[in-house]
Amino acid sequence: MAHVVVIPGIMGSTLNLFVGERKGPEIWLRTESLLGGYFPYLELGADGETDSGVTWPNGSIRPVELLPGTYAALLRRLRDLGYTVHPWPYDWRKSIRSNGAKLLAFLRSGFDQEQGYVIVAHSMGGLVVRAAALVDDRSPALPDCHRLIYLGTPHYGSHSAAGIYGPRVGAWAPWLGFARGIPDAWDPTSDYPGMFGVVVSWQGLADLFPNPLAGPFVGPETDRLYQAREWPTLAKIRQTVLDRARASWAALGPVGLTIPSVYVVSTGRSTPSGIRPGGDLGHLGSWTRTKDGDESVTEASAWQVDHPRFLCGVQHHHLPTDPLILSWIDFLIRNGIDQDYAASGPLANAS
Repeated sequence: MAHVVVIPGIMGSTLNLFVGERKGPEIWLRTESLLGGYFPYLELGADGETDSGVTWPNGSIRPVELLPGTYAALLRRLRDLGYTVHPWPYDWRKSIRSNGAKLLAFLRSGFDQEQGYVIVAHSMGGLVVRAAALVDDRSPALPDCHRLIYLGTPHYGSHSAAGIYGPRVGAWAPWLGFARGIPDAWDPTSDYPGMFGVVVSWQGLADLFPNPLAGPFVGPETDRLYQAREWPTLAKIRQTVLDRARASWAALGPVGLTIPSVYVVSTGRSTPSGIRPGGDLGHLGSWTRTKDGDESVTEASAWQVDHPRFLCGVQHHHLPTDPLILSWIDFLIRNGIDQDYAASGPLANAS
């Protein structure tokens, strides 16, 4: 088990402009690019896959690497432990299912049964793995994968993803790293009128909406999230995007692969982006910050799955960087766990 594939969460891969095969500037997540006129390049077409915002002839947006600020510590730790590490960046704007197909192609081309591999997947990355395992009947369970470590995967979706669709940037700007420092009251109708048209074109973001078909969030409030007419006109949400998101959950089906898995999940923690819907979706006040943030959402998912749970008090976005997780990662990869375990601190004598 010397090979480890690391798959990031949503917004966890850099995205660069390419002209033909020539790599251009990094757009995500470089502040000067995003606020300097390149942000519209990230818009997708009506199919949720085509780079409609790129104006250069033969231009495209492609993933290049995992965001260093989020994943460098994990990658370094795994290499220091002697693993051959395979970071797998992907275009998180696009659908979970299309990224799953690309991941399966990568896994089939890079490994065989003698080598095998372990997957460490953060957040949305775990859903991409599930999609990869269901691409076709020849590989229903990724047979060359010896173990799968989920780092806070929202197996039943996230309210924070829906929160980004809020009617003003004040409802979701703190969730976007590039917007750090922008006042909560910043109004895109006057300052950046094209921003919502870009963000709501990202099929991958809609695919993370709370699962309307199964799990702890089924109900009328979740159903409303999948109706474009329920959203303010400013958001410019396409019903086709929401329909594909619902179909994505139907295709993923029940949680659970035959691969030995560990679900690393935060307990009792929240993040500033913890947003849940309520009341009129057309008003900023309807998006309230609560304790039901990314941690509580994934914690709610944790009790709906059969994987052994590794419970910790690490914030969701810190799971790939926190010393507690980094001290345990070798043990989890090599041994896994066969029952729920609550980690009270770093693993003693972790090398």
